[in-house]
Amino acid sequence: MASIEAITSTAAAGIAIGRNAATNPQFQVDCSVSSAATGVKLTGRAATAGADIAVISSGTNENLKIDAKGSGTVTVNGTATGAIALARNTAVTGTLAVSGDTAIATDKFTVAAASGNTVVAGTLAVAGAATVSAATTVASNSANALAVGPNGATNPALKVDGSVSTAATGLSVTGRAAAAGASLAVISSGTNENLTIDAKGSGTVSINATGTGAIALARNTAVTGTLSASGAVTASSTLAVTSNATVGGTLGVTGATTLAAVNVSGNIAVATDKFTVAAATGNTVIDGTLTIGATELTEANLIALLALL
Repeated sequence: MASIEAITSTAAAGIAIGRNAATNPQFQVDCSVSSAATGVKLTGRAATAGADIAVISSGTNENLKIDAKGSGTVTVNGTATGAIALARNTAVTGTLAVSGDTAIATDKFTVAAASGNTVVAGTLAVAGAATVSAATTVASNSANALAVGPNGATNPALKVDGSVSTAATGLSVTGRAAAAGASLAVISSGTNENLTIDAKGSGTVSINATGTGAIALARNTAVTGTLSASGAVTASSTLAVTSNATVGGTLGVTGATTLAAVNVSGNIAVATDKFTVAAATGNTVIDGTLTIGATELTEANLIALLALL
């Protein structure tokens, strides 16, 4: 068979091979670029050693472009059953459509084609918004199992600590229909669990500070420090005070009152003037009848009592 060592041509179809020559050829070499100094080299090798296609040029670095025509698709290794190896950084400016599973470094990042299940072995950093339309489970024993904020785990706006090795309690947030409120509740494998809400340092815990509705305490409430109320306090059941209580204003009691001892530094008046005690002198005025034991002290027997003195 004859060999061709070199062909010199300036034609757009410097080489055209096909049934109709330069008309719709199966292979064509375009030599029409006047400054052309690049080309493609095909290297054959021994059996099982493959073949090579490479750019040749008088320059050091050259690109290689492979194009279909119009909206046609470029298919790489469409008939062979081996893998495709991308040995360098690869940039995709359009959509990367993968019909099979995806695996990076075997198991560091995997996507199952059948289900879309994705496993990330390292840190998942998302710079934009993320929308999750199904249940999400995060398994972590980190003190920053979930940290949300402009600086990530540094001073986050929300943090979930999963570092307690025996952890079996948590917090459930339940959303409801409009005007039905939302719920925070402890979840646990146990029957009874406490919920602790803390500020930091000497900070104050504020409940319903921006809402205008009331605060309902539906169970017995213990206050170990000072309870200060700047507004009205209404108790619909028994209010038990086991220590001293100071009332700076008027104490209005509409029901019966049982007092073990009374220490009053000001005047006492019952129904304005029916029974009065002047704090300065102790003078007592009783507008009605005074009964001592079984004896009613009237004006007549009081005069008789004074006559005996």
